[in-house]
Amino acid sequence: MFRQQEMHAMFPTSVAVFYLKDHEPLNRGLLAKVDDLRLDKTTGQKAGPTEFGVSWQSESNLHELKEFEGLVKCIHGAVDDVLAELEVEYESYVITECWANMNIRGVSHPTHSHPNSYLSGVYYAKAPENCGRIVFRDPRPQTAIIFAKPKRMNDFNVNQIKLAPQEGMLIVFPSWLQHFVQPNQSDEERLSISFNMMFKGELGMQLARTRY
Repeated sequence: MFRQQEMHAMFPTSVAVFYLKDHEPLNRGLLAKVDDLRLDKTTGQKAGPTEFGVSWQSESNLHELKEFEGLVKCIHGAVDDVLAELEVEYESYVITECWANMNIRGVSHPTHSHPNSYLSGVYYAKAPENCGRIVFRDPRPQTAIIFAKPKRMNDFNVNQIKLAPQEGMLIVFPSWLQHFVQPNQSDEERLSISFNMMFKGELGMQLARTRY
């Protein structure tokens, strides 16, 4: 019937997932430093819940601390790979923010994106079973006009993707991509470390970028 058939994945949204080798020593160091950051030197108590909707959230300068040098190196390696895959031109980039999130049982994080950044990501230093998956939403609002019942879930017929955290997992995604975190259903705390990156130097071009 057809001389030729083609299926084009138009405007795909890429989320890169990396799994670190020998992550246990790195995670032990990160957990120790985060515990130190949470400690109130006056009372000797660990910091509790904050207004950010998580059990505890650090300052956003962790990438400047020597205890995070190993993780920062891994982040740069992952971002380099993602930028190479995207084939975009840039002079250089910097990690603008890096912060820790410690979630206790029952805590979730609402839908959000990361403004003023190009790529963002999260690393899991402590991820007990059932600690809450990260969920990415379909960024195309027009798809909500109608949903067909899928025979089998695949990349073309779902409107959100859920990823289960694993210790040593590093996720890199476009900063504009909306996502949320499901409640931690474990009795243990979950430690994730988030980051944003942005380009330095000249940036931007015409809005219409046509492939064909």
